[in-house]
Amino acid sequence: MLIVKPYGRSYVELGASGGLRRVVRRNDDLDTSVDMAEFAGTHPELVVAQWVSVIDRIATKPRRGGKPTTEQRALRDKLGDAAWKILEKEIGSGGSEEETQKIERLWRRKIHPYGEGTDDGERPNRCGRWFAAFAGKVEPGCVDAAGVAERIRDHLLVGQRRQHRASGAKRKGLIAARAESIARNAPRDPAPPAGADATPWTDADKRRYAEPGDIAAEIDCEAQKRERQGKRRLFPRDVAPILYRRFGTLFGDGRGDVPTVARAREREPGLFALHMAIKDAYARLLKGSRRKDIARILPRDMEALMRLVDARRRNRELAALVRFGKVIHYAAASLKGAGDAIDDWPVTVADSRYWTSEGQSEIKRNEAFVRVWRGVLALAAQTAADWADPHGNVRDDILGARKRVAGEGFDAGAYGKKLPLLFGDREDLFANGDDGFGKSVLSLALEGLAELRNSSFHFTGRSGFAR
Repeated sequence: MLIVKPYGRSYVELGASGGLRRVVRRNDDLDTSVDMAEFAGTHPELVVAQWVSVIDRIATKPRRGGKPTTEQRALRDKLGDAAWKILEKEIGSGGSEEETQKIERLWRRKIHPYGEGTDDGERPNRCGRWFAAFAGKVEPGCVDAAGVAERIRDHLLVGQRRQHRASGAKRKGLIAARAESIARNAPRDPAPPAGADATPWTDADKRRYAEPGDIAAEIDCEAQKRERQGKRRLFPRDVAPILYRRFGTLFGDGRGDVPTVARAREREPGLFALHMAIKDAYARLLKGSRRKDIARILPRDMEALMRLVDARRRNRELAALVRFGKVIHYAAASLKGAGDAIDDWPVTVADSRYWTSEGQSEIKRNEAFVRVWRGVLALAAQTAADWADPHGNVRDDILGARKRVAGEGFDAGAYGKKLPLLFGDREDLFANGDDGFGKSVLSLALEGLAELRNSSFHFTGRSGFAR
């Protein structure tokens, strides 16, 4: 579900005590920054969306455009009424009666987003994946709705429940955990490049991961089978059970007890890092592509899968270092004004404004500006080559050969022929019948164009060029 975008925009800012933090600026007040946790727990529409999201996992909705069965509507009615009694107290305590009524209408639309009526023709499972975790092993008609509503509240505000484990709840509620995760997602100084000999996992971890079987081949086989049978393509939720089984096989005790993520990370950090990298790789492949023939982009075996996760790690490190280099360059330019990071190296960039959203936006605007000018200058160089060397006698870069084409290789006829096309009615300003004057004009034009190109293509003078 979307946490920030429907209601505002997130920005990275420098905190009052240093360090970077991600905050929210609401759509109705983009000048005021709000703490992420405060926003997630108090914005009425977002609070409603998070409650309804949990209910959707307990009591299913009909497919898009369809009508619910009588039992589906009854179960969602029952849970919705019980949950609203709790939510109304919290929302009503901080707002007007009119605002509370507005939120209640939103709540009813979210609980029943399909309109009036029922359709008992199809009999879909009315119990969602989280039904047993919140309601226990009971029939939907016998659900203790008030108890489920209290457990939803605890899940969101106190400690997250676990779907498949009998162990206790997590230490934080879902709302606080989401807010903290988003707030932490801010640019930071990258770690030194790990290199081939310092990856988070070892070759032994790779062999250990492959021992229970070729998980890549299993996922690829399932994707191809779905395509042959004309079924819907593979999605992350289809791969999740396969990866969860592998997690249990690798980190479990063999008696069916699967450890928590924290315990698995502590016991075998390299193997755990590899598992999470593989999980992320499949999530990106399956979630980021809209193609129906998804099997074409999936790794076929464990060897291909390991190459993929290694390449993704290296690309991520490289992207972080490129971003780090840009921050250093722009921080140096802001200190000295000349953009010379070699002679005026910043003492530290940990708290540089160029890590913030405004700073990153400035870098991106400058980069986009320079990219446009690069195209213009490339075309200008071709025009200059046609003007200074129309017969193609110079095989090298025309801007690097300006002394030659504006000296002994100067062609007065070609120079004068292009003046009307290049300068229009002002051609007389650049032609007085003197070859020396024409050479000077051509040399100055090529020299200026060369400096512009160098400033746009190299970091050394880019900040001055952008200004």
